[in-house]
Amino acid sequence: MSANLGRGDALIETFGRMIDRFEPTIGELRAHGLQLLAAHHLSQRGRVVPPELLADWVAAARTERETAALLARVRDAVEGPIVLLKGPEVTAHYPIAGLRTWADLDVLVPEPERAWERLRRSGFSPAGDTAHSTHHHLQALANDSGRLPLEVHRGLSRPLWATGPSAEEILLGAVPTRTGHAGFLAPEPAAHAVYLAAHSWGHLPFRSARDLIEEELLVPTESDQRRAERLAGAWGLGRVWTKNRKLVHEIEADVGCAQRDRDFRRYPLTGPVRSLRDRSVARTLAAVAAGPLFADDGRSILSGLIRSTGRVISPWASVKLFDRKRINARRV
Repeated sequence: MSANLGRGDALIETFGRMIDRFEPTIGELRAHGLQLLAAHHLSQRGRVVPPELLADWVAAARTERETAALLARVRDAVEGPIVLLKGPEVTAHYPIAGLRTWADLDVLVPEPERAWERLRRSGFSPAGDTAHSTHHHLQALANDSGRLPLEVHRGLSRPLWATGPSAEEILLGAVPTRTGHAGFLAPEPAAHAVYLAAHSWGHLPFRSARDLIEEELLVPTESDQRRAERLAGAWGLGRVWTKNRKLVHEIEADVGCAQRDRDFRRYPLTGPVRSLRDRSVARTLAAVAAGPLFADDGRSILSGLIRSTGRVISPWASVKLFDRKRINARRV
């Protein structure tokens, strides 16, 4: 526990100093998942907390209360093991309460379709896009308030070229949750950390500062880190894991640099995270296209490049010709 607290406090301090140094906007703080950390950082130093961040703080406290009631209903409705993913489980690893919130609840169960039906019969109602029924989780379920959707997973989000983690591996290695919610399990911390990296890169390489913080929080000791490295290698995510950890260490070193304003344009993929800036359209497309270059073997790189190119082209190809002519060429 002491190792976790020490590492966690150091990370919170590092990113607090980054907020002071780069002065990100409210939108940029939210894009990087640091709005609550920023509110805490400003409050601790006796500085004015912007009303937008105070509102985020209040909303986060409400989400935590709703989560407790929602999980109690889930436990009553579903038989067998229930594994909490991301959200409240990751939050339990923070050294200070109230620095993270979540927009939905993710659970992993051995029989997702059966669990989904039992939840329906217990009062939950389908919400969101029905297309998600073919995705890594079933169609989201809404509770009475409708504010905090529940997603029942039948698989795990990861980059197109990764081989793991699988739902079966996470279920098999599950441990008791750290949230205090009775009757729930969680992925073992090292596996959870690698899954967070996989989930993040499945969306966008080097997506946000919060992703990097949380991967580090879950593996505070050297033995945890070695375990995560082995799992990442087994799942085709060895280079991803190494790159993420290297970036965190570079950020920590850079915060101690005397030069206040750094030019991060020479970091096309990691610059937005290093400076807590929003990502331009061009940088986003570049990150999506370049992600497979970090796969662990040549075949994965080639297949990943082909599939990621499709991800970049398909949204652009769907834009009407009339609209394309009006798009700024520099942004494209």
